[in-house]
Amino acid sequence: MAILGLTHDARGAAVTRLPVAIKVAIGEKIAQENGHSHPSRLDHFVFKRRSQDGQEVSWVPAQDITSLFEANPRAIGIIFTSNDIDDVLKTESAWWSALGYRCHGKLVQIQEATGVRFEMQAVRRTQRNPQGEPWPGKYRYAAGDLKGQPIPRCGENCPEFRNKKCKYSGDLYFRLEKYPVYGAICRIHTNSPRSITYLSSGLTQIYDQNGGRLAGVRAILRVTPQLTWYRDKDGVPHPTVIHVLSVEARGADMQLPAPNGANGFESKPGEPSIADGAVPEPCAAVETESDRAKEIPEEFYPDSASSSEDEEDYFAAPDDVGDEDAVQNKEQEARIRGLATRLGYTEAKLQMLLGQSGANLDALEQKLQEALRDRGDSASKDSGQATTTRPTEERNVNDLEKIAATQATHTHKGTKQGSLYQ
Repeated sequence: MAILGLTHDARGAAVTRLPVAIKVAIGEKIAQENGHSHPSRLDHFVFKRRSQDGQEVSWVPAQDITSLFEANPRAIGIIFTSNDIDDVLKTESAWWSALGYRCHGKLVQIQEATGVRFEMQAVRRTQRNPQGEPWPGKYRYAAGDLKGQPIPRCGENCPEFRNKKCKYSGDLYFRLEKYPVYGAICRIHTNSPRSITYLSSGLTQIYDQNGGRLAGVRAILRVTPQLTWYRDKDGVPHPTVIHVLSVEARGADMQLPAPNGANGFESKPGEPSIADGAVPEPCAAVETESDRAKEIPEEFYPDSASSSEDEEDYFAAPDDVGDEDAVQNKEQEARIRGLATRLGYTEAKLQMLLGQSGANLDALEQKLQEALRDRGDSASKDSGQATTTRPTEERNVNDLEKIAATQATHTHKGTKQGSLYQ
């Protein structure tokens, strides 16, 4: 019998999630004499499958698959398994360690009163929240030249991205045309910005030209050499060759649905068509974070591959950042204490009010301010104009903070996004 959420969704449609059984790559992990390893780039595809050695699971060469192709293949036939581009090509910015994500971000759509906008949003594991929390949130630099400044959001200005700890990440999922295994799926990973752009652009064009269908389409996955330039530490430019991934499909392999089902896209009785706005059921891959935690860092994040469970800083934020919430709470508590003093409250009564308010210090501060106004603010008059009237600049800053907090709350409630951390 079916199980809701596991085998079928709320509409009764079958849920298809396939394990990754075959790995295609254009790089390999090279073992060194000292026992460590480092990633090495290749100019052709290699094929691997999972193998168990005791409690270790690793990827080993799949000779039976390799034998189906010419030596050092640079182009292979593939078949897409889903009509959803996001299932075929999964992209994000990611900072990996051997234990899993340290931080990762994705593009999300945000609905606001003025319209729709898009931005990168990240989730990072911290000591305060080992399962992950929105980053950078209210964290600020706590040391150095940038002390007190807010940390840049996820993107090219992120400190970890600039230091190359965080990288672009793309995973393409498919079946091999020459080894069409069903019930499982293949995957190739890349962190090349150019490869991710080419793969995304190729998939988008195939999707558009094929009437919103990808599943079952035969395509060619290529690795192509390209000349580029880099600058050394002295700023001197040098040429170098990189190998980038791209995907293409011939027009003959892109078949639009025919009314009589002659091309294999026959609709079931009563099934809505693409033209009617039907969304095709995805046939997606399933890979857990733990499945990829050892593989990805070793090949693409060599500086993080030596992480161990004994690292105390694994869930920690960087050393030079601090939490703005703690600073703001102390400042607010000082203001509340000042209001309580002017109202003549004892320390015991103040502590009782703090306990009753819980974490809602804003409401308590507003309540004390209203109490002062109700009493005619006689205590304020006795203390002089400097006490009763805050400088205009300070009032404006506080007003702006309240407006920003209100906008942030509305923005959060209006955010449309998938799970950023699973």
